Amino acid sequence: VTGNNDMNNSDNEASRSQSNIVKYPQSEDVAEKLGVCLDQFAKTFEASARRWELIVYPSMIAFIILAAYGFFLIYKLTNDIDAITQRVEAVAINMINVDEYMSQIVTIMDSMSTSMKTMTPAIVGQGEELSSMTSNLQVMNTTLSNMTQTMNLMRYDTASMGNNMQNMTGPMRFMNNFMPW
Repeated sequence: VTGNNDMNNSDNEASRSQSNIVKYPQSEDVAEKLGVCLDQFAKTFEASARRWELIVYPSMIAFIILAAYGFFLIYKLTNDIDAITQRVEAVAINMINVDEYMSQIVTIMDSMSTSMKTMTPAIVGQGEELSSMTSNLQVMNTTLSNMTQTMNLMRYDTASMGNNMQNMTGPMRFMNNFMPW
């Protein structure tokens, strides 16, 4: 039974191998079909390449422009950072000078504070003296007021005297005619 099975298997394999055998057409047909296929492949490849050229070349140009702009921005950034660094360095140097001047200012302010403390009693003394001067000025004001009243009275008396002199000039002229001198 196994022998029969082996034979059937070999027959099946032979029939399968015959069905797998491809029959090739004549060489002229093959060359013509192959030429047509290659021509279609070349046309399709060229159309695809054109589509890619429409996408890739502008993209490459845009990338090159953006890369150049990026390098320009980096260059400008480094220049700006350099300028900032120089200015910060100048500020740091000036801050050292400010620190030195601050210590001098503190010393001067301390001496001013001491001077102000010594001036305070003198100012208080001046305030007391000004108070006595104010009372003296009030006395002077009263005295001047009295002098003003006296001057007003003198003015009135002088005016009165002038009036009397004018009244006396008439009789004195008459008497001048009788007197020899």
